[in-house]
Amino acid sequence: MEIWDISAIDQHAHNLLKPEVIARYSYFAVFTEVYHPDIINYHACYTLFYRRSFGIWQTY
Repeated sequence: MEIWDISAIDQHAHNLLKPEVIARYSYFAVFTEVYHPDIINYHACYTLFYRRSFGIWQTY
């Protein structure tokens, strides 16, 4: 089945944050939808989204 022939709309969106709000979070926060500091600071960098974005494919 060729999926490129199927029209689709994702409708998945994220809120836009004001600069003063995003300044409270580390860079890793853009790679997750959670706000808990432990997840942002210690786990987000191991997500597939983060690793694919930077071409990091090794596993630990």
